Amino acid sequence: MKTIYLHIGSPKTATSAIQSCLHQSQEILSDQGLVYPSQGITKRTAAHHNLAYELDKRYHHKVDSSVGCWSDLLSSDFEGKDIIISSEAFFRYGTNEIFKLKELLADYKVVVLAVLRRQDKYMISSYNQLRRFGKFNGEFSKYIKSMKSVADYLNVILLWRAVFDVKVASFDSLTSGNLMDNFFNSFGVDVHGLKCDDTGGRNQSTGQKALRALKYAELKLEHLTEYSRVKIIDLYRDNDSPLITFESAQEQSDFLNQFEESNRRMKLLYPEFEFSDEVRFSEVRKVEYSPRHDLELKRIITRLSRQRRSS
Repeated sequence: MKTIYLHIGSPKTATSAIQSCLHQSQEILSDQGLVYPSQGITKRTAAHHNLAYELDKRYHHKVDSSVGCWSDLLSSDFEGKDIIISSEAFFRYGTNEIFKLKELLADYKVVVLAVLRRQDKYMISSYNQLRRFGKFNGEFSKYIKSMKSVADYLNVILLWRAVFDVKVASFDSLTSGNLMDNFFNSFGVDVHGLKCDDTGGRNQSTGQKALRALKYAELKLEHLTEYSRVKIIDLYRDNDSPLITFESAQEQSDFLNQFEESNRRMKLLYPEFEFSDEVRFSEVRKVEYSPRHDLELKRIITRLSRQRRSS
């Protein structure tokens, strides 16, 4: 029985860098008996989001049959090689979706890898990224309340463990040393020789200036395309302010305390697992920045507006 290694995230744990490297290394992986299939990889990414969307009715509207679905992947001849599939969209699966996956992959041994990041750091990074893409416009305090169930890793892992073999790694263990070597070691797979470009800087969160600039541009242009967002973010890439984060050490502590028992039970299931970094509160000074007075930003908005009218 061949094996499918299913990397489910979680989000903001170097998933984009890992997926990019796997995609770049398809030939090297194949030589070592592993396939990172092209079927199901969504456009402008290196991730199998399309496969995750296909089994989740909440995301059926995102399914793109032109990039390949499960039927395309499972009907392909991979010459008896094991398969690696990666998408953080799997991390949001509930019981129904996981059992659909079990039925679909009944002819394979499935090994699931979940990479987990300490909850406060996960919230800070994910919030700022969602703000960057205009997918959440509320305050940080509101966001962390809405994400409590996702940040309770034990509940997520128990759903997957009820069906599949699940391995867990900490984000710290992956990023301490060689990212890809640590990734495959977490799976218990011996892979070597991967040569990947840009495994550290992809999909980074955006700071306060860029977020304010994006909000201002949205008011002026009503709708920002992905291209427009990138142009504005690039303006602040080398000179941005810190991320939006917890207002106080007490707020951060109260948030983490919600998961103390859950994390303790995770440690019992996976004795080698731990969040190794010390909890520290880093006060972030709110930046005095007004997009209205940023002449370079205004020039970009004007140019984008002209391009839209001429298209």
